[in-house]
Amino acid sequence: MNKLKKPKQNKQNADLNIPITMCNSTWKGDFEKLPSNETYELKIDYPLTHPARFNIKTGAKGMNLLQLIKIIGELYEKIYEAEPDDDFCDEDGIYGIYGHGIDDLNLSGINVNHTTKKITLDVDS
Repeated sequence: MNKLKKPKQNKQNADLNIPITMCNSTWKGDFEKLPSNETYELKIDYPLTHPARFNIKTGAKGMNLLQLIKIIGELYEKIYEAEPDDDFCDEDGIYGIYGHGIDDLNLSGINVNHTTKKITLDVDS
């Protein structure tokens, strides 16, 4: 039985420039698969006044970059659907989306800390 190896490094990053609405795109790059049967905390904080945190389970086969990007896109869509105000200036809303619609956002990086099991994003507009 082939077991997935733990990542060689404690941290890894992927430099990207993907519109959030295109997170189902094909991606080829050098990103070590997240190890199997682990839970990572994904923090989404842009453009949010109230950051959102989600638990991401890597599954029995681990999780590759494409799978992670797809989940990120789905979670952004969930955040934007949950926000009642569509002018994106309501800092008192559930997430407090400010200044940008989802079409304005680009996923420019993913930062994974394997020691703390935390994932943060670089998102710009």
